[in-house]
Amino acid sequence: MDERQQKVEVGAGLQDSRLNQEFINWLRKWGNRILTVVLVIVAAYAGKMYWDRLQDQWVDNAFADWDSTRSFENGAVQGSYLALLDVASAHQGQAAVPELARLDAAAVCLRTAMIGAEGSGEEAEDLSDAEINEYIDKAEATYREVLTATESDPRKVILAQAARQGVVSALLSRGGDEDFAEAESLLNRIIEVAESTGGLDDQIVMSRELLASLPTLREPIPAVSEDQLPRSATNLPPEPIEVPGVLPPDEGVIEGEDATPVIESPDAGGTEGTDAEGATETDGTGDDEPESDGQDEG
Repeated sequence: MDERQQKVEVGAGLQDSRLNQEFINWLRKWGNRILTVVLVIVAAYAGKMYWDRLQDQWVDNAFADWDSTRSFENGAVQGSYLALLDVASAHQGQAAVPELARLDAAAVCLRTAMIGAEGSGEEAEDLSDAEINEYIDKAEATYREVLTATESDPRKVILAQAARQGVVSALLSRGGDEDFAEAESLLNRIIEVAESTGGLDDQIVMSRELLASLPTLREPIPAVSEDQLPRSATNLPPEPIEVPGVLPPDEGVIEGEDATPVIESPDAGGTEGTDAEGATETDGTGDDEPESDGQDEG
């Protein structure tokens, strides 16, 4: 029995030794390859993390450049058309910065055309009709460029809608018959996209109101002279404004009296006038003399 048990133990030891040797051989054959694959996966993950951080930094810089190139005045975007286009070109493919910069550039052009002057303050220069049309054309072309880049991407539906609205503004600013027909088509498209997207009810309302007002916008606005302007639009002196609880400066003053208020000194306390009256009395003849008691005459 002991001999049999000893043989079993020896056989088990040989089996374990054979398994260990097979595992060692397997590691020798495949170990380096597996280790290489693991190292490649780790390096790829680290590289992806670094690339993501780098892209985030680029996007942050792009938004910072875009924001520093524009400003706002009375709710309207201000800036340089060419500078905004440079930002769009320099940050191509970085989030929505190119589209946003081009939308602002087109808005700057369209606002310049509507004002009819380039520049601000005393340095502003009036534009000719040809220059105004040139600004309108540049605004329309920039809006259409944004629309082409965004209309097929469902993630950029808001940008596409803004581009359509900009094209409509440019077309209505030009005011031709073909322009009005295309503007009507674009407004219907804006309503269609807004209804299918959802959450854009304000665009639907504004587009329908603009559609209803298109017939009146076709009629040219007549130029009037200053004599034809209403009273509120002429250069008249300001009218007095009545404020409740405040009297006009001449009200409450008795005619013939001095309107200048007399300011008494707080030290006097209003007693000087009383003492003076007590010191002298009139005798009815108009002479201001002190009364005599008759004893001094004797």
